[in-house]
Amino acid sequence: MLLAAAALSFTVACNNATEEESHEGHDHSMHEGHDMGAMDNDSLVLNYPDTARVFFGNLTDGQEITLPFLLQMGVSGMEVEPAGQLNYGKGHHHLIIDGGAKEKGMSVPFDAQHLHFGKGQTEMTLDSLAKGEHTLTLQFANGAHLSYGEGLSTTVKVVVK
Repeated sequence: MLLAAAALSFTVACNNATEEESHEGHDHSMHEGHDMGAMDNDSLVLNYPDTARVFFGNLTDGQEITLPFLLQMGVSGMEVEPAGQLNYGKGHHHLIIDGGAKEKGMSVPFDAQHLHFGKGQTEMTLDSLAKGEHTLTLQFANGAHLSYGEGLSTTVKVVVK
């Protein structure tokens, strides 16, 4: 499965920047495993409204898809904003290929299996994913890429034809 994730190439709608460029001007030290507990206001870091949830706008569990596929990512009860700031009730999406939700407070890795949408994107095009069954997990995280946990994630199985 990891090989399938590594083979994934994607185009983010309205964003042709490389991963390096997409994180330019962002303080990477905030998501490199540093202790965020030293911050003055923990509610900005990991708390969120009880009614908040994330969802795929155009996927259901078990759905068959053909590539390319325009994937829509949604959130209610929260606001999407670019990475970098820690603001209560705000964050950005991450797509985890063939993996589950990240524990609350854990940094979402930067690799081929964990796709970051740190510019606040809400859709992306899946260009290549190996044929067969895959899990797609949508994980919402704060401005420092720290996961809001299972409560702000959703996972579906898809079958790529």
